Amino acid sequence: MGKLVPFFFFPPPQNQIEKIENLDCFPNLRFLSLAGNRIRRVENLQPLRQLRVLDLSHNQIQTLDPEELPRDLRLLDLTGNECTCQHGYRELVVGALPHLLQLDAQPIPGSDEDDELLSQLSGPFTAGQGARTEAGHPPAPPPARGARHRQLCLTV
Repeated sequence: MGKLVPFFFFPPPQNQIEKIENLDCFPNLRFLSLAGNRIRRVENLQPLRQLRVLDLSHNQIQTLDPEELPRDLRLLDLTGNECTCQHGYRELVVGALPHLLQLDAQPIPGSDEDDELLSQLSGPFTAGQGARTEAGHPPAPPPARGARHRQLCLTV
């Protein structure tokens, strides 16, 4: 019997996950959604060399070290995290990820928008839009964004 290769990993949304860990046993993982949890730091993703889509939206990530992200990411969603309000955030991420096509549901200017991943996905790949609808469930509503996050983005 052939070896099963996980291409998708979707723990239930809002599962209270606080740390990204123990994923190195899935080196062929291509899509990872950990949206709506309590993750504070992007870490332990370097062994995932095949990872192309990463959804860490609506967590508690305050600062981002792009060196912790796999370099071959095509889509990255950090919407709803304080790190998106850092000065130069978008330029820092785009500069560190040469193959990135979409950041926080916004296309990267000059990227090849005909990429196979973008043709498969019609919008940001989130637990609500991806796994739930593919499983026949209606999309989950996005987590409410608090006034604290809006205030941080407006004052920075």
